[in-house]
Amino acid sequence: MEPVEATVVREPAWVRYGLWVVFPLVGGAVGWFLPGIAQWVADLPDLPGKGPFRLVASFPRGPATLVAAGVGVLAGLALALVAAYERVTVTVARDRVTLKRGDGSTVVLRDRVWAAFADGKRLVIVDREGAEPARQKHDLSRAALAAAFRAHGYPWLDRDPFHDRYRLWVVGVPGLPPGGEALLAARATALEKSKHEDASRMRDELARLGVVVRDEKKTQYWRLAEPL
Repeated sequence: MEPVEATVVREPAWVRYGLWVVFPLVGGAVGWFLPGIAQWVADLPDLPGKGPFRLVASFPRGPATLVAAGVGVLAGLALALVAAYERVTVTVARDRVTLKRGDGSTVVLRDRVWAAFADGKRLVIVDREGAEPARQKHDLSRAALAAAFRAHGYPWLDRDPFHDRYRLWVVGVPGLPPGGEALLAARATALEKSKHEDASRMRDELARLGVVVRDEKKTQYWRLAEPL
């Protein structure tokens, strides 16, 4: 029996390529109408904070419209570039699972994959010890992910098998290993300030202590990594 080729799960082509058209068009359209909008706002009576609008309206309408439209197109292209960088691709192969986002990637070898499941818009891989080698936010099809894992013989679960082991984290909660309390406190601050990269690094540090973290918005829930 010939080995099954790796399955790549990514966003549909119309999303991947369409954003390069839609974002610049929207940005250009906003820029095209900006001088007119600025003039309209500048003419409103008794409206505070009209200085920036008066400045835009003071430029000749024709050149200002062309410049604003061009800036809008460039801004749209920049947004499309950011969206492309943030895009997640999951490659499921016979011997490993690779999750790629931007310049980074996470590789989980097959012998470490106990099961995979979707936790909302996050793909989660758990190992036999109850730890999570991967937890990645994504915009991919859950059905496509499930089909890819099952096609290569990986267990796919309908729900988190550890859902009833999570506890709400609050300051002073008992049961954490040494260092866990400080990391969760620091991570709570990072989440509150939307410093997602810092929060991700602290999740990795907590994992080394045997603590698994699940977020609901900016609230942290935790459990100890232990087999079922």
